[in-house]
Amino acid sequence: MTTFIETYSDVLKRRVCKTLIEWFEDNPNFHVREELGYKQSTDALMLIESNTYPSRVITEALSSCVKKYKSKYEVMDGMPHRWALSNYYRIQRYYPNEGYSEKHFEHSPTNYPNRMMAWMLYLNTLSDGGTRFPQHDLTVNADEGKMVLWPAYWTHVHHGIVSRTQTKYIATGWFEFITE
Repeated sequence: MTTFIETYSDVLKRRVCKTLIEWFEDNPNFHVREELGYKQSTDALMLIESNTYPSRVITEALSSCVKKYKSKYEVMDGMPHRWALSNYYRIQRYYPNEGYSEKHFEHSPTNYPNRMMAWMLYLNTLSDGGTRFPQHDLTVNADEGKMVLWPAYWTHVHHGIVSRTQTKYIATGWFEFITE
């Protein structure tokens, strides 16, 4: 049985990933420190429509991956409800021993009722980090330039694998149903 978790390797070249990390580090005015019991990170809160370098690069990469995802899961184009890339996304930095270690899923009837799919792009490779989907007995290694797409619901609980030794950089966001 399929997990509906798809990974796409080498979506971005090493040079582009490095440039995205540099952009993040050079723009601290975008940074928000997250210090929750289950998540420690520095996030850049971003808008797809901002036309920044990260938004242009990530949108192009996502477009290619979603096309492949929809080709594999044809029902995505046949749904009665329209959906699109959410305008909001985050670029995140997790220092060693930081992460989003609590099991969670991306949809919430109160806070995020329109989320239907999540995406994550690893901006660097870690020898001891990634993402775990325990219900599917699947670990996705953090490999530079790898994109992951998965459904946003309780069927796809996941958590970050906290690196004890390395800093992790990702970009992450969602696809949402369009409400009119």
